[in-house]
Amino acid sequence: MSRIAVLGSGAWGTALALSLHRRGGHQLTLWAHSPEAAREITEPGENTLFLPGFPIPPEITVTGDNSAVASAEIIVSVVPSEFLRSTFARLRPHLHAGQIVVSATKGVEDRTFLRMTEVIAARLAESAAGQPALTLPIGALSGPSFALEVAQGQPTAVTVAFVDPAVAAFVQQEFSSEALRLYTSTDVIGVELGGALKNVIAIAAGVAAGVGLGYNSAAALMTRGIAEITRLAVACGGRR
Repeated sequence: MSRIAVLGSGAWGTALALSLHRRGGHQLTLWAHSPEAAREITEPGENTLFLPGFPIPPEITVTGDNSAVASAEIIVSVVPSEFLRSTFARLRPHLHAGQIVVSATKGVEDRTFLRMTEVIAARLAESAAGQPALTLPIGALSGPSFALEVAQGQPTAVTVAFVDPAVAAFVQQEFSSEALRLYTSTDVIGVELGGALKNVIAIAAGVAAGVGLGYNSAAALMTRGIAEITRLAVACGGRR
């Protein structure tokens, strides 16, 4: 059994918690940004705001208490990118050596252009309130994974990337189930940038559909989009 805390009670965080519960064998905590947000889930028994229609099993502890992360062995960060740095500043007093951080947020930080794992690492490296810098294994989980379908238990394949392949294999073992398949990688840069940059192509595909363009245009957009994403990822240190 692993003790796992999922940070972020949006649709994706809730879906991951439900998937981990279906797998079984874990002690699960779903952390919300405030006690009020936690009560909005616990009182109706489901996340009516972000993922309605999926009851939250009583085995999943939903809380807004920052100290709840202290007992976790694996911390899954599903915090929106714009709030990631401030959230880890709040939680920093409760984090400690021996924990593993899995970033499941797709994005690049505004102004700094840091990837999500870099934001987390930078925040943990800052000394505050007499606390020394903290270095933890931080990896990325990304892939084509709509929260609704993961919550439904539809077959989904994602990638988990850590510099240390042994840590990636451990997370793969703890997260994989009949419906959720994890593939491992040591290319954290490529996995994170692929997950973030594909959203640019997705928006463009929506624009193409909105103006009435056909399959040829969409295919060209996606094919060339993959090529551009690859070139940028490689330029940033990822692997082709």
